[in-house]
Amino acid sequence: MVPYSEELLGEARNGPIPITYGYQYNSPGNFVTIDSEGFLQEVGYPINPWLRIIGWSGQYWAHRKYLQQSLSEPAVSMPIMSSLSGQGVVDVDLSTFYPLHSSAYVGLYIDTTLSCSGLWNSDCPVWDHVATLTAQCTPDNATYNISGGAEPGGSFIELARYVTPYRLRVGRWATDVTTLAPLLRRDRCKFSMTLPPWGTSAWMWSVSLRATQTGEVHRIADGGGLPKHGAFLFSNNDPELRQTFNAGYNVDRRQHLSIPKGSRRVELVALITGHGEDETGC
Repeated sequence: MVPYSEELLGEARNGPIPITYGYQYNSPGNFVTIDSEGFLQEVGYPINPWLRIIGWSGQYWAHRKYLQQSLSEPAVSMPIMSSLSGQGVVDVDLSTFYPLHSSAYVGLYIDTTLSCSGLWNSDCPVWDHVATLTAQCTPDNATYNISGGAEPGGSFIELARYVTPYRLRVGRWATDVTTLAPLLRRDRCKFSMTLPPWGTSAWMWSVSLRATQTGEVHRIADGGGLPKHGAFLFSNNDPELRQTFNAGYNVDRRQHLSIPKGSRRVELVALITGHGEDETGC
């Protein structure tokens, strides 16, 4: 909005005047958003003081309404970790999680809640960091490179990947990991949540496994339940670090696979995300 000014009007009468755009780096005040239930909610930290952060906040609360509807559907759930501070490893017995071997269940999700200690958004850490959730089940005792380069992510045993927000203490997502079901077994499994070494313990993670009898149409038509077998192909981390896409990136990476007898479907699954940028802007 341009405020009324006699001087500005006088200049405009004499012809076109140049207009210079600039950023105001300090937010003019505090904002709130209204969720789908009509309640006031805090807006994330305006590290970039753009009006669009209010729109993003509205998008998130619209997502929460859809998520609540989705989570109200029948499912079998098993807690993995509760209020885990920062990062850590938990040992979980999945022997009773029968959907892994039941033909009735065709959808598998990671239900994740992220919060932080304190009562307000201002109590949360300000910077964004990658967090990776991995699972390694008995009898697999191999060593995997979970952390990779500067930020974690990219291991063969990765189930899900997240980025912490700018001072926002409410977050919940249901991530479809159906195609990664072969990583899990009805046995003892170690689940790890990993942040970069400079990450903070103020973040608190709660994670559950959630199996449903609804999913993609072709999985229901197959009638075979969750995917049963998987094969590791390519990773930026395993079996060796290849974080730079250069002439040597694909050297000695050819794979030969044997498809198990009786297989009804073969899918190629890739988890590709980005965070931050390098000197080339990528």
